[in-house]
Amino acid sequence: MYNYLMDRLRDNLHVCLCFSPVNAKFPIRAQKFPAVFTVNINWFMPWPEAALVAVSSAFLSTYKLDCSESDKGRLFALTGSFQALTRDLCDVYYSRMRKNVYVTPKSFLCLIDFYKVLY
Repeated sequence: MYNYLMDRLRDNLHVCLCFSPVNAKFPIRAQKFPAVFTVNINWFMPWPEAALVAVSSAFLSTYKLDCSESDKGRLFALTGSFQALTRDLCDVYYSRMRKNVYVTPKSFLCLIDFYKVLY
């Protein structure tokens, strides 16, 4: 239901901001807030766990790991589930603390790099 709503909003939501160019504050606001006049909204949806596993596999398969192939497969799946679990915990944190914490693709890539450093 939520994904349906987000798809509909992304496709149909329009926001209109109206500013009068004859207002004396218009040039001041344009200088203070240039992003209002050049705005672009980027929608980022969570990566599916299969994509996380594929990225993990791509980054770690070239790295020398001292384990069997089946253990490597489990490691790749585990790193993907770490990201998904962290995303779920962010929702729990928001429900308790009313503060947003975001898990980004960059944080997932940092996790993989950090694993390489620790290994």
